[in-house]
Amino acid sequence: MLGSFDTITPTLEWFLIYMTHHQDVQKRCRQEIHTFLANDSLDVLGISQLAYTWSTIMEVQRHANIVPMPPCHTSDKDTHINGYFIPKNTAIM
Repeated sequence: MLGSFDTITPTLEWFLIYMTHHQDVQKRCRQEIHTFLANDSLDVLGISQLAYTWSTIMEVQRHANIVPMPPCHTSDKDTHINGYFIPKNTAIM
């Protein structure tokens, strides 16, 4: 079994929170999406017309911590690994 992280759910949750707190941004994204959809052609190449919405999504992902970080391990004693000294209680990622 392989481990994985679900990043879509937290991204959507943070996006909804962001939109509720920044209704001016929500309004501008909504207008941009409606303008894009009014063309009646959903062309993947036309995604560049959604620059503000895309930037908003990227900004939400930048602000939100969407990937869980496991707790760090620490060394339980002074040790040497490949010629490097690792002191006791050093955080190991």
